[in-house]
Amino acid sequence: MKINDLDFNIKSLILKFADDTKISRSNRDTSDYNALQEDINNLISWSGQDWQMLSNVDKSRSNGNLSYYMDGSKL
Repeated sequence: MKINDLDFNIKSLILKFADDTKISRSNRDTSDYNALQEDINNLISWSGQDWQMLSNVDKSRSNGNLSYYMDGSKL
């Protein structure tokens, strides 16, 4: 596995920077909400379980109308 595998299971827009990764998606209905949450879960699984990289939940942002969770913490 390598860094290019990061977006293998991500269906949302993904932006990769030197030390930062962002995913985003338009939320028109619950299926979009669920898809983005699944992508967040896949990203956490890839980074934490496969590569032992910690995520900075405090640096994350979420839509004010919807609640997303990252590694058990509300964004």
